[in-house]
Amino acid sequence: MIRPLSHTAYDHLLGSIISGDLAPGTMINRRSIAKDLKMSPAPVLEAMVRLQSDGFINTIQRKGTIVCNPGKEDLRAYMFLREAIECQAARICHGKLIKDNEQELKKIASRFSLPSKSPADKFHLEFEFHCRLVSLAGSGKVSDFFEKAMKHILFFKMNRFHGRSDMTEYSDHMKLIDLLKTNDPDKAEKYIRLHLNSDFYV
Repeated sequence: MIRPLSHTAYDHLLGSIISGDLAPGTMINRRSIAKDLKMSPAPVLEAMVRLQSDGFINTIQRKGTIVCNPGKEDLRAYMFLREAIECQAARICHGKLIKDNEQELKKIASRFSLPSKSPADKFHLEFEFHCRLVSLAGSGKVSDFFEKAMKHILFFKMNRFHGRSDMTEYSDHMKLIDLLKTNDPDKAEKYIRLHLNSDFYV
């Protein structure tokens, strides 16, 4: 199946925004982006409409389209949503589901400790690990909501800590996987909540 060009444009723009290559306040010219990506402006415009709906860019009348500045109030809302979803997901997928997917989860978790991983790489690993964990709960719509929240949290972290080597501390994901193998849903929820609150929060 051929991937739509608008998806390619969306991934390119979102990656540039989250990484800080397109910093908050930067004007986005769809024709210039289209030229860089060797595609027509139409799929780029479609990608920009989606990015605006997701809250990453904003079109200002008579000025153009700019990258949004991540705000603390929005961040708190996304973090609230993240914690609510992950705690419920832990109650659903603890025990057997975690054990069945333990090898895959630990493969992702093991990459956090690689010396070659930059803080930016670890931010993306955090996204990959926790999105996969939530996906085990079996709801595509919930996963979509969660991924959107995680993208905004990642966006905030990358822009706040861009260029620093000590951007965040990461709690032990390997240990979390072992803890979530418990057959007690209350304990599973407790463990994920403790894990989330040991990471960077505002």
